[in-house]
Amino acid sequence: MYGISEQVNVGINVPFAWNKMNIASTGYESRGEGLGDIILTARYLLVDIEPYRFVPYAEFSLKMPTGEDYSRDNRGSNYLLRGIQPGTGTWDSIFGIGFNKRWIELNTYGRMAYAFTLIKGNNGGYTTDAFSGSLGLGYPLIWNIGVSLTLNGIRTTITNNSGTTTITTISGGNWLYLIPGISFTPWMGFTGYTTISLPIYMETRSRQLVEDYQIGLGIIWKF
Repeated sequence: MYGISEQVNVGINVPFAWNKMNIASTGYESRGEGLGDIILTARYLLVDIEPYRFVPYAEFSLKMPTGEDYSRDNRGSNYLLRGIQPGTGTWDSIFGIGFNKRWIELNTYGRMAYAFTLIKGNNGGYTTDAFSGSLGLGYPLIWNIGVSLTLNGIRTTITNNSGTTTITTISGGNWLYLIPGISFTPWMGFTGYTTISLPIYMETRSRQLVEDYQIGLGIIWKF
């Protein structure tokens, strides 16, 4: 994130997707890897309540269809399902509110967001409405290493091209993830991190997918 003022931050998220799923009906494993959809974010810090170190914020993000959404499986015979593709092929907007609260060394944080598709992709895919919410803890260890633990819930609704809502599609449902993470800050303003998303509850629709994990890698560079 780049602070253009004391209250306004802007940032860019360039993800690398590594998705792995098993199709429950066949037991066949499918993978999708590559550059994901880049997200541009503007965050406005509403107020910094001292001495409680409580900082609520509002943010807007734009997700661009930079990730591949036409990848085939490793046999080259079929296109990967929507949930496995590195990208969605759509332009999405994301509105969110959240907070950060520090207790001496312990950092707590939370966020709620709503995402919806602005522009459909060229692949004739579906549009998505998604609600998400998260709560987490972060704690610094030694040698500029920090750890975190986040609980993240997602609910999605898929709408087909005719504009009618349907649940008999290739994706959509409810997920609850437990996400441990580790970060390393070699110098001030630069942090690298990795996370692994472990599904602890899933309610998927139509073709049942068993999602094993999601691995995330990224950097935070504050100017």
